[in-house]
Amino acid sequence: MKPKVRAFLAALVVALLLFPYYAVLRQDLKGLSLTWRAEIQREGQTVLSLPPLGEAVARTHGAPLAIVVRLDGIHLPAIRALLRETPGPELFPQLERDLRQGAERLVGRSLLFAALLGAGAGVLASRRTWALALTGALGGLLPVAFLFGWTSLSYDLQELQKPQFKGALEAAPAVVELMSNTVDTWRTFESYLSSVADGLRQFSKAVEALAPADPSAGPGPTVLLVSDIHSNPLALTLISRMVEAYHVDLVVDAGDLVDWGTDLEASFLEGIGKLGKPYVLVPGNHDAPEELEQLKKLPNVTVLLGGSVEIQGIRIVGERDPSSLGPHPAVAPPTELEAQAERLRETLRNLPEPPHILVAHHPWVAEQFYGYAPVLVAGHIHRLEIKQARGSTYLNAGTTGAAGIRGLAAWKKVPYSLMVLYFQRGEEGRLVPWAVDTVVVDAAGQQVEVQRTLLAHHP
Repeated sequence: MKPKVRAFLAALVVALLLFPYYAVLRQDLKGLSLTWRAEIQREGQTVLSLPPLGEAVARTHGAPLAIVVRLDGIHLPAIRALLRETPGPELFPQLERDLRQGAERLVGRSLLFAALLGAGAGVLASRRTWALALTGALGGLLPVAFLFGWTSLSYDLQELQKPQFKGALEAAPAVVELMSNTVDTWRTFESYLSSVADGLRQFSKAVEALAPADPSAGPGPTVLLVSDIHSNPLALTLISRMVEAYHVDLVVDAGDLVDWGTDLEASFLEGIGKLGKPYVLVPGNHDAPEELEQLKKLPNVTVLLGGSVEIQGIRIVGERDPSSLGPHPAVAPPTELEAQAERLRETLRNLPEPPHILVAHHPWVAEQFYGYAPVLVAGHIHRLEIKQARGSTYLNAGTTGAAGIRGLAAWKKVPYSLMVLYFQRGEEGRLVPWAVDTVVVDAAGQQVEVQRTLLAHHP
């Protein structure tokens, strides 16, 4: 075999064998730490990897090359600074330019290393000094350039709208949504809520005239009941609108404020502190200790792990879900739920007066206490419920986050729901719940359904 041919083939083989080791690039993208990687595979794919959730895969090109983008870390201060300093219309074009630069740098780095490795392989294979270095460089460069060129010419951006997910089942909708229409969903929903707020104000005024309270009773606080937000940032927009429209005095959250306990979700918690109203959270099975510690630092937030608290004259008893003691959101077994209920019984025995509201994330626990408190509040099942028995009203606000971050993908199917609970002052100034409004927001159909239920306790 001629020396030039031997040098060329040796360079080609070395460049392709070592391709996975040098076709790698790390990029800091506005607070996101990314790793770009190109891998020779049977099918042309673009892969968005979000460990430990899984990855979304789209068949975007014809070349047998996978372009993998992995999220390694999130620098929250940098992201907050970007959102604060960059106007919305400029943000996404800027991110798109940076991503293109990352892809171009990956290609440039890969071509350079392929040429250098090829040159070295050519020299070694020909057993000559540097006479065949150029031949080796071409042998290493050409196959890599061919792969990237084929990828570029055949790349179809539209295929990114149709990814397949591999990984944890519960994370699938959220990860897929990152490659499709999350941004459009967010903008549409927030714009829609602006008009919803005006409609809610009008409804509140009209329904007060239709179902007035006892005129002898004095006004009392208004409580917003939410549950199972699961880190959906759109839920905070909805809650903020509701607080304004209904003149809410206090927000009570029945748990599962977060979903997977990631750093990105931790940044979402800061929005709770901007509501400007007292916020009481009784943790659910998804609420991990790290997020609860962060919430405790917010001045308007009370994390009720157990016992009782009085805010705005309303006494609330609550007990954290047993699973919130650890990082895993598995539903607690019956023995632990029974132990939770017993702790609530002990709290009630030690109170000088009965509470106005008792909160437990799991419905089974809350429903053990009919007759112990006027209002029992739960979440967990993502289903609206109102039950009245033995002098108590059981309320489940469903899912205020439309099933969570995954709601950004599933919002056309799962509505956002919450409740507004009204108290009035009866005899001797005693606070008594008298009505509850159930609010369901279907952002897909741009409809709001509000239904008022009078409670048996009204004065």
